Amino acid sequence: MTQDQVMLLLLRIAIPAAITSLSTWIIVYGRLQPWWRDQIGITLVAKSVIVIAQLCFLGLAVFLHLSRLDNRLVGWAYTVFTLAITPVMVWRTVVWIRASREPPGRHREGNNSVD
Repeated sequence: MTQDQVMLLLLRIAIPAAITSLSTWIIVYGRLQPWWRDQIGITLVAKSVIVIAQLCFLGLAVFLHLSRLDNRLVGWAYTVFTLAITPVMVWRTVVWIRASREPPGRHREGNNSVD
């Protein structure tokens, strides 16, 4: 096998595994903790969803040979998800700074104390 073939094989294994593990994490987190009621939980899931979306676009290229350059809809969707990374990470940073300023023990996941 050439290096290119090895990389392609590894991507064909890694992409579905990564999407599955991230999706499983979101499901487990939702079952164990109501993340949608907590700003930190929401930002954690938002980032994970963006990572899943980016992996899906990579999967389109690897499995279907469809890239953002071949299809305008794919291109716009990829662009929107890529643009979403910065505001989500700024939001996460603000939430974490606010949470760190609270007295110890005040913020607990699920009580929505960080707004």
